[in-house]
Amino acid sequence: MNRFSVCVVSLAAARLVLPVHAGSLTGRVWDPTGAVIPKAAVAVVNVESGARQSATTGAAGDFSLQGLPTGRYDVEVSAPGFQQYRRRGVLVAADGEARLAVLLRLGEVMETLVVQAQGAPRPPAGPTRVRVGGNVQAPKLIRQVRPAYPQGPKDAGLQGPVVMRATILKDGSIGELTVMGGAEPLLAAEAENAVRLWRYQPTLLNGQPVEVLTTIEVDFRLKP
Repeated sequence: MNRFSVCVVSLAAARLVLPVHAGSLTGRVWDPTGAVIPKAAVAVVNVESGARQSATTGAAGDFSLQGLPTGRYDVEVSAPGFQQYRRRGVLVAADGEARLAVLLRLGEVMETLVVQAQGAPRPPAGPTRVRVGGNVQAPKLIRQVRPAYPQGPKDAGLQGPVVMRATILKDGSIGELTVMGGAEPLLAAEAENAVRLWRYQPTLLNGQPVEVLTTIEVDFRLKP
């Protein structure tokens, strides 16, 4: 083997052992009160390759993903009772450390109440149920005022859901309340008046009451 061949073989071998440039992604996960969140699930996906890696926060709310190939990553963090955190295109540089401070916001409460009355239902004109996604936190409803079925809509055979978005205040009362579109006005008014009287056991985060969002569905149904 001549000297030129030896050099070529040596260069090829060197390429095989050269390390792939990689970096790391670290961070800490917090809740709205400033306390850390242990056991939160952290996942990163390489934007180019689609490769996925995951980790779990420790007792101090910290996570660390080492040896990530250089590139941009989509980051998702989730924990029970909280809304999912998403961050797109986080850059991990070669031999560098990208660090995130992640704030998880509280999830939402959802209540469903069915109000029934005797009557002949009118055939629906189209889809009426509104589906709302998102994380769900167990409700703590302690006082529920049931709305009456208004006589006018009942005689007219009108039925269907009334979907509302509301804020549960720190004292457990209903704050801002909005009726979503598409509901029959008289049914919506009856549902809104009743729900404003509802009371919840305050939601506690680290022992402190906090405001949370809720989706409330009051479904008016007629039965023969």
